[in-house]
Amino acid sequence: MSDEALQAELTRPVDPNAFVELAVARARERRVDLGPDDFWRRLQGRETSLHGPEAGELAADWPPAGWLPSAVGPPGSPHVDWAHFADEPLAEPFFGDSLRKATARPFNRVFRVRTSLATLVDGAGRGARRPTGLIFHFSRCGSTLAAQMLAAVPAYTVVSEAAPIDDVTRLDCIDPQDRAGVLAAMVAAVGRPRLAAERRLFVKLDAWHILAEAAFRRAFEGAPWVFIYRDPLEVLVSQMRRRGAHTVRGVLPDAMYGVDAEVPDDEYCAIVLRRTCEAAVSAFARGGGRLVNYADLPAALETQILPHFGEAPSAADRALMARAAGRDAKTPWQDFDADTDAKRREASPRLQRLALQHLAEPYLALEALRLAGAPPAGVR
Repeated sequence: MSDEALQAELTRPVDPNAFVELAVARARERRVDLGPDDFWRRLQGRETSLHGPEAGELAADWPPAGWLPSAVGPPGSPHVDWAHFADEPLAEPFFGDSLRKATARPFNRVFRVRTSLATLVDGAGRGARRPTGLIFHFSRCGSTLAAQMLAAVPAYTVVSEAAPIDDVTRLDCIDPQDRAGVLAAMVAAVGRPRLAAERRLFVKLDAWHILAEAAFRRAFEGAPWVFIYRDPLEVLVSQMRRRGAHTVRGVLPDAMYGVDAEVPDDEYCAIVLRRTCEAAVSAFARGGGRLVNYADLPAALETQILPHFGEAPSAADRALMARAAGRDAKTPWQDFDADTDAKRREASPRLQRLALQHLAEPYLALEALRLAGAPPAGVR
């Protein structure tokens, strides 16, 4: 753990045989008595889960720059597990996708790092970057497209819906007075610069995080943010096709949304989406934000979002973002295919009623605020 160059070298092999051969050779060079069987026992005896049941003693400081938090647990006495991401950028649509690639490497099955939550916070002040911009969203509304366009630029680090951020946002054992500091430390850790080209940090949050906007505001005072949203009927259809975790009963406390646990699943989802919209309306009134409608994407990234974040990308960067906009955000190996008309045709009469009953009013409020422009400067 004191040799960053050796760590970087050992993270590169993805084939276990190549990793064992390299590890044994480097051990012998250092006169460390380790043979192939020592490494194979570790490889075969440990799962490739995001964080294992054991990781040895707690480290006294953050691991070197190649390591990022992988998970937080358990809730009662939380610690932070870390994984080495080698020299790979966070280019996948979601942080979890990049994490699965990292934890599949043999290195991360053999070597593990765990720190306390206090160590996470203590180490956050050493050269950590503040976010250039935060992306809140309604879900299924183009936020992943915006994140993937940003991630196409080498100078931009994009952390997209990272579970460790979600974990510390929800931990009950954190004193409310300390939550902002823990949240800021976790964002600094998952967004720490690892590659030479990286200059700016953008954080795309989970859909329900707009309900915790006050905590993010305290953690990143003055940081600009956007809320991306879409016609609620289209979002409701998408959620009925494949539910996002935050719209599934029991994943988050019913009290968070004020939902009667007896309502049918489709209505539960509509109420969750309504509360998301209402939270965005309230957050916008406090200042610092910009509202972006899906209909204005992808052009809005360059014309609205990046100017709000204080960024003026070069022509070369704009070309990279335009290329990313032509691919499907969640399956970037496929071309983008607009689905607005298909979703509206798919909407059943019941979904149309639910959208009208629960979502028409907050959606129109968002539209009115967006069209009116930013409110006077408020608490940022």
